[in-house]
Amino acid sequence: MVSESTPQVPRVIGRAGGTAGPVVITIAGIHGNEPAGVEALIRVHERIRTESIALTGELISLRGNRRALVQEERYLAHDLNRMWRLKRVSDLLDAWREFGTSARANSIAPNPEELEQVELFDEIAPYLSRRSVHLIDLHTASAASVPFGLIGDTLRNRPLASELPLPVLLGLEEHLEGSLLEAIGNFGHATLGVEGGQHRDPSAVDCIEAVVWVALSVSGLLGPRSSEWPAVVEQSRNFLAEVGRGYPRLVEVKHRHGIEPDDEFVMRPGFENFTRVVRGERLGGDRTGPVRSISDAHVLLPLYQGRGDDGFFLGRRVSGVREKLQRWARLLRIDRLVRLIPGVRRVPEGSLPGLVGAEILEVHHSDYFLRCELLPALGYRRARRRGEHWWLVRRPEWPTDAHEAR
Repeated sequence: MVSESTPQVPRVIGRAGGTAGPVVITIAGIHGNEPAGVEALIRVHERIRTESIALTGELISLRGNRRALVQEERYLAHDLNRMWRLKRVSDLLDAWREFGTSARANSIAPNPEELEQVELFDEIAPYLSRRSVHLIDLHTASAASVPFGLIGDTLRNRPLASELPLPVLLGLEEHLEGSLLEAIGNFGHATLGVEGGQHRDPSAVDCIEAVVWVALSVSGLLGPRSSEWPAVVEQSRNFLAEVGRGYPRLVEVKHRHGIEPDDEFVMRPGFENFTRVVRGERLGGDRTGPVRSISDAHVLLPLYQGRGDDGFFLGRRVSGVREKLQRWARLLRIDRLVRLIPGVRRVPEGSLPGLVGAEILEVHHSDYFLRCELLPALGYRRARRRGEHWWLVRRPEWPTDAHEAR
């Protein structure tokens, strides 16, 4: 068990604006070796204060893993960004509803990250019942990288991603278990992940700050018309457009190479995010031999740090035409026709405890096109194996009354 003692850094980096209007929650340092986001948010709040920038809603900025930030470690016992699983979030929400703060029911926890999670959830929970909430999770990477955004595949996330003049990864969080973005996205809220560059690259702070300003404008926190936005918004857009020039606009994640400590996985040196590779190219090695690419793809988030269970991801560029087709297919609810295909079954709501408002379709494992191409294009990107079948999950598109926090 760990004590309730906390490091001498506050959870709240800053609060600005009023309670009416949209809410933007920004979180930095959920991994303790990624301090650039904290510095960027300090800059944003300082500029709002010194320039008296008016907000038409509320901005709340939080430190994620305070204890790990103090020690400059990714995490101390467990990865805080892999702990937000369905049952855990449901338990935290129940405790928060009953006690007003889940920390009262969880004042002593087995490890530092459980305390961090409880304390962080207590800051977020009051906003879960709001209708216009955006959560932005700020990160940096171990490999050299152009900054990029990450979104879960919902219609609510698309406007923010389309206005961000950087590469955007689609569906990464559906390949991860227990990420904060997935947890908040399951409430139907808009979420955006940001990878600002390499951990210790000073330009990462500039990039993250610029993304935050663009996100504040798109979310409506800076007013309805671009002519009313402060000059820093246009400056940030231009800066990011130059940084992201020449990179693919939208890339969907198609494969995750997960690793365990005893795999002894080592990534081959020299890969950056969005590096093009061909099928069969050696990407690294483990105790069984070479690890090769399973397809022609872009390498994403190659592991060049000591801790983590994601060796790398592979992604595929989404053309502008394909992006529009996906959006219209969702708006027209083409998935209703897919349910008529023999062998496709709709799974009753509630079959996955803690996931409210999501839609689940079951397909046979042999239906490769359905489960790997058609259904992911319609938003069913979270796949769970069930014997001879796969359950494909599409999270709520919009906030749902079933998840009301009050």
